[in-house]
Amino acid sequence: MNRAIFLDRDGTINEDTHYLSHPSQLKILPNSIEGLRKLQEEFLLIIVSNQSGVGRGYFTEKDLKKINNKLIKDLKSEGVKITKIYYSPYYKDSKIPKYREGEFFRKPNPGMLLKAAEEFKIDLSASWIIGDKETDILTGINAGLKGFIYINNGPKEKLTVKPTKIVKNINEAAEWILKKESKVLKNYNRLKEIVEKLRKAGKKIVTTNGVFDILHIGHIRYLNEAKEFGDVLIIAINSDESVKKIKGSDRPINSEFSRAEVLSNLRAVDYCVIFNETDPRKLLSIIKPDIHIKGGDYKLEDIIERKIVEKNNGKVIIIPFIKGFSTTKIITRIKGK
Repeated sequence: MNRAIFLDRDGTINEDTHYLSHPSQLKILPNSIEGLRKLQEEFLLIIVSNQSGVGRGYFTEKDLKKINNKLIKDLKSEGVKITKIYYSPYYKDSKIPKYREGEFFRKPNPGMLLKAAEEFKIDLSASWIIGDKETDILTGINAGLKGFIYINNGPKEKLTVKPTKIVKNINEAAEWILKKESKVLKNYNRLKEIVEKLRKAGKKIVTTNGVFDILHIGHIRYLNEAKEFGDVLIIAINSDESVKKIKGSDRPINSEFSRAEVLSNLRAVDYCVIFNETDPRKLLSIIKPDIHIKGGDYKLEDIIERKIVEKNNGKVIIIPFIKGFSTTKIITRIKGK
């Protein structure tokens, strides 16, 4: 799965000129590019924009596409990749029938976000929206997003719903979101940066890996004990895709970002890294842990990542599991088998 930042366009990324109708009017707001560069390290960037100017007859859909194409091109030249722009030309009093349809795809309704989630396999519960209107906040709420960032860059709008955070621009939003999300990683480049800083600070790094689908007391005690071997505990968790390959199509029960968020809020855990491979060897070759912990159901000679760990001067340690606890047993009991 992916997580996304859904972005309003006018007044958020670029200046709101009141029914922007020509590419020449497009002016990207200060701090937008810097913020978007930061966010794209961990999120897909998707623009969702109401464009009733089309339905009202102020400009054509062809004009709108030219504006959007220029925005994508300008941002790309600055190193920012926009995954896709969704727009709603809906206007209920439009003289053109097709622009009176599709109200579900006009913010604050969640249609554009749901369509994007289906198209790009996005976990909405792990995604955010950034916008300068209350309708953006409401869209995020209606779509079940994790958070709603309101940009207050003009005359203060009287809000009837509370955003997760109020900021002045996208860069400020990016810094706040990434700080909130700093313990859950999927981008290996960000992971490298973090590991390098930890090593420079003289920290002893401990790793472990697994699915961690339904947490139980055995997991908690295991992780607490693992943390005792060093200063920083990094958990590598299998992505949803890799779990299905290992355990079958009915797993995982909880999504990768849900599992990572729960784990990252445990006292013993410093970082969670999601990996798509079926085993953690590639990830461990980046982290180069001092200690790698495995559960008691493994024998040292059967641990396939052992060579990678030892090659980088690390050590593999096996911690005995607490008997009687397992996710599979919990699922079986829930199903009444």
